[in-house]
Amino acid sequence: MRRKSFTLIELIVVIAIIGVLASILLPNIVGVIDKAKAAKAISTANILSTACDSYYMDTGQYAIEYATPWYKGATYHRLSFDPGINGWNGPYLKSPLSAGDNPWRNRVWMYNRTSGWESSEGGNGFDLDGDGTAETTASGNDVVFYAVPSSVAQLINNQVDGTNESSWQGQGKFEYRNNYYGCFYLTGGR
Repeated sequence: MRRKSFTLIELIVVIAIIGVLASILLPNIVGVIDKAKAAKAISTANILSTACDSYYMDTGQYAIEYATPWYKGATYHRLSFDPGINGWNGPYLKSPLSAGDNPWRNRVWMYNRTSGWESSEGGNGFDLDGDGTAETTASGNDVVFYAVPSSVAQLINNQVDGTNESSWQGQGKFEYRNNYYGCFYLTGGR
């Protein structure tokens, strides 16, 4: 009895069809993933901004949250643990900031300053109105996501600051530094 099987030509046609479908669908899938990661970073920044405002209203200080394994406890997680500061009425976050809050599974640190990033790395405050001058140079809060791809940074910037900036990487409430750091302005600093 003879078994039915596919011919070589039939297999090549099927593989070619799969290749064509993959080449059509893959860019769309990658685009959807990038948009989802941008949305998660923006959402996390918005949640942190609200928590920072509440913390500041209660304590008169700006909080820090460092999401790395070596910074633990209330000293480095002031929004999620009581640091023993007068007026603390938290927790302001349900859980400590962690690498899981960074869509690229890397560090995410919330600082009690608004320089955007260290001045040695090109940050000197946030240019909130896009006029070329930093409006935030005093104490406040910003959050830095590490390992942000430039394609996603551009998506974030377009959603947060719009598309009419002359230099999207260094103006507005979102700044992108060294093709690696995505910095969001949260509160204070004026």
